[in-house]
Amino acid sequence: MRLIIIAVVAVVAVVAVVVAGVAGFFLIGPMFFGSEEEPPLEAEQPAAADTKAESTAEGEAAPRRRAVTTKAAEGRELGSFEVGPTVEIAERVVNLSGEGPFSVLQVTIVLEFAATDEIAEAGPDEKPGLVEVFKAEVEPAMALIEDGINTIISARSGEKLLTEDGKKELKDDITIVANEFAAPHTVIGVYFTKFFLQ
Repeated sequence: MRLIIIAVVAVVAVVAVVVAGVAGFFLIGPMFFGSEEEPPLEAEQPAAADTKAESTAEGEAAPRRRAVTTKAAEGRELGSFEVGPTVEIAERVVNLSGEGPFSVLQVTIVLEFAATDEIAEAGPDEKPGLVEVFKAEVEPAMALIEDGINTIISARSGEKLLTEDGKKELKDDITIVANEFAAPHTVIGVYFTKFFLQ
């Protein structure tokens, strides 16, 4: 009788471990391995001019988002990449919308701006001082940019942010909001230096 009980308990334990492992793989696996979809090659992406002719079933934000992404990628070739002035947005913890296992995002964001002609043409000794002047010019807009970022992130679901497309869409939307407030300066890149869903 004891052997039967031990055997039943062992079988139940093995089944529980297998079920937990499969569930963990599908819930947490995408966070570590990303989505299975590969992003389209740059040549396959529509040009900014072509996006205006597309259907607006997705709303007005989709064509603008594609146009900003395409514009930001212009002029950057592999091996000749030069980083523009960057501004780090302090780490923040944001509650996410939707249901699911992930309801909070802990994130640190860095915005890359297009270099002014003065910064681009400056020598190595002058550049750090000019970048500091640039950051001081952008500083008044940062509160508005950060508020916009909080609003955008809080409207996302954790499940969507687990995917590569979800992260890319979030970067594109942050670029749009940052450019609305940072004028006349242009944000050309958004980078997540910390991205932790819990």
